[in-house]
Order: sequence, then structure tokens, then C-alpha cells
Amino acid sequence: MFEKNQETVQQLLETNKEFRYFYEQHESLDKQVDEAEGGYLVMDELQLNEIKKEKLLAKDKLASMLEDATRH
Repeated sequence: MFEKNQETVQQLLETNKEFRYFYEQHESLDKQVDEAEGGYLVMDELQLNEIKKEKLLAKDKLASMLEDATRH
């Protein structure tokens, strides 16, 4: 995720608690989606869709924060 801006991402992870929170949340949700789709984590489609929505919201927040950081 955000491969083009890896240096900025690393800097934000080290200095911005909110960015780190959303980054860790996205990683956790991504793992849950992978496990559910791989059959390793049992959940119904509704639960899976909710997790995917949360993951997308976290990614959108990260993208916004990253954009703000690269503008300055």
C-alpha cells in the first residue's frame, strides 16, 4: 500500500499517532479479509462486507493524510 510514497509513509508511522492507528487498523482488517476469503476465518458475507467497508475507510483516511503530508 502506498508504494510510491514509502519514505513519507515511514516518516508518518514514526511521527503521527493517528496515521499509525489507521495504518495498523487497515493492516489488521486486511488480514481478516484474507483469512476469511481463504477459508481460515469463519464469517458470513455481511460481516465480511462490513470489514471491507472499514478497511476502505481506513485506506481513504490514510490516503488523505498522506496527500496532506506530501503537499507541505
